[in-house]
Amino acid sequence: SYTVTSSPGGLMAIGAGSPLTVTGLANGIVYSFTVVATNSRGNSMPSVPSNSVMPTTTISIGDAAITEGNTGTTNVTFTATLAGPVQGGFTVPVSSANGTATAGSDYTAIAAGSTLTFTGTVGETRTVSVAVTGDTVLEPDETFTVQLGAPSTAGVTVSAGRGTGTITNDDGASLT
Repeated sequence: SYTVTSSPGGLMAIGAGSPLTVTGLANGIVYSFTVVATNSRGNSMPSVPSNSVMPTTTISIGDAAITEGNTGTTNVTFTATLAGPVQGGFTVPVSSANGTATAGSDYTAIAAGSTLTFTGTVGETRTVSVAVTGDTVLEPDETFTVQLGAPSTAGVTVSAGRGTGTITNDDGASLT
């Protein structure tokens, strides 16, 4: 049999052959592994440590939609989701960009330098709210995007970094 041991952490997997999967590793931590073979004569010396590897997880942001309204502002909410655990948490920049909708008249742009902060829990979510401005103008549905930037730790990659916000027009033509 073979015993694979992680460093750091001393997490182990034991089995008769390849592959062996070591569970419980934390995303964003650099690990190396050694192998000890065991047979009827006893245990071998540990192998030379493997090349270093770092497990990673992903973050994504979804699409959102809202009916425009005729006056004032209404928030449309986007949800960013962390797929796996990250030791120590991290931050990710968030921004908005025009599509067919225009910041300042159709929606309020996300302030420069805005970030989302994650503690690192599996399935953790954070929301981003964007104010949409109502009007009575007959127009097609409009869109803008909310974008995730580069996370503050190498243990997280962005898998779906752009959510589309759809502003559904609710104004109809009228006869006068």
